[in-house]
Amino acid sequence: MIRAYAWLHNTPTRKLAILLGDQKEVIRMSETAQPQIARTTPCSVLVEAGKDYFWCACGRSGNQPFCDGSHKGSGLRPVRFSAEKTEWIWFCACKQTATPPFCDGSHKRLSAGS
Repeated sequence: MIRAYAWLHNTPTRKLAILLGDQKEVIRMSETAQPQIARTTPCSVLVEAGKDYFWCACGRSGNQPFCDGSHKGSGLRPVRFSAEKTEWIWFCACKQTATPPFCDGSHKRLSAGS
């Protein structure tokens, strides 16, 4: 099963909808809960089949691209990723992706604007 991630913009809250087959989990975050940019290049990680990973959504983790609990009090939560097969994955590190936890190239706009 492929997991799909999408940002939904609503006022006054932003929602991260995680679609898992026929299940839907919505995480509500306040508009002031903005992630920090951890770095402006993605992280290439060899994931192992059957293992769960928790992608840092806040940008505060010292263990990028994964969560180390630094999000506490930020209003953000990590995103769970379950590897279906052993393969290399490009995880977003700028935290601006529209397809969390995967890199979608959003860091290129940040680098160009810096």
